[in-house]
Amino acid sequence: MAFRFTKTNATKKAFRTQVSRKQNMFKRFKKRFASATNPTEKRFCRSEANKICKQLKTFAKQYRTFGFGTTSWITKNYNMTSFTKGNARKNTKRTYGRRTNKTYARKTRTWSRSRFNRSNSKARKSYAAW
Repeated sequence: MAFRFTKTNATKKAFRTQVSRKQNMFKRFKKRFASATNPTEKRFCRSEANKICKQLKTFAKQYRTFGFGTTSWITKNYNMTSFTKGNARKNTKRTYGRRTNKTYARKTRTWSRSRFNRSNSKARKSYAAW
């Protein structure tokens, strides 16, 4: 369970220590996710990091409501964008506007060749009617 701040135990130092603990934990899960090969372990790291992100957002709200100052240092760069499923290049690959399908290219080549041959063969097979 997350550490819960109240007006009685909320000091700036206590906030900073808890936030830094959570941020370090997030970094550890990020490293572990990057090096893991087991999909179950990857899923676990992703879900735990997601929980930490939510807790950091809660801490940021509390930090602001208690009047301790700005909160960008709490949540900045601690988000789930680095936890992508699979290879990130798969999603950004450009697949439109290119004729890379081999079967399509093969079909067009054979069609044009057969059409060309057929027209030539008809021209060659001209018979005299007499």
